[in-house]
Amino acid sequence: MSAASQSSSTRRSPVDIGVTAAIFVAALAFAGFGTFVYGFWQSGGPGPGFFPTIFGLLGAVCAGVELVRGGFVAEAMAFRHLWPAVGMVIAVLLVPVLGMLVAMTLFAAVWIKGVERRSWLETVIACVSVVAFVHLVFATWLGVQFPMGLAESFL
Repeated sequence: MSAASQSSSTRRSPVDIGVTAAIFVAALAFAGFGTFVYGFWQSGGPGPGFFPTIFGLLGAVCAGVELVRGGFVAEAMAFRHLWPAVGMVIAVLLVPVLGMLVAMTLFAAVWIKGVERRSWLETVIACVSVVAFVHLVFATWLGVQFPMGLAESFL
């Protein structure tokens, strides 16, 4: 491929630039709402705007880098690349039945064992570690209650 045809195939359209700029502005607005409307830090701890601010700023940085760097042309996506999204949809649909922690632990276990092809010991260690960390941070420290699913009716 010649240099001229290569540069024309990687040139971004005005629509691509416009969409990236819109994502940049939306991410900054998201961070602004998190900080100024919901409150970033309240009563000595993270407020309701803590995560929106963090993720809004991360989104703005990513979009800003994309605007400055110029982007790239993506290849066509194979169907196998959709399996993570399919698995996540199944896990989300299982939340009302199994509860949040159990459904997401099963998703992680299937992913680690089936996709990453790790040993059972590594799978169990990773899943137990992540569930313990998530429970300590969200349930214990932040006081977030997770959906329990059908288990809640038995407790």
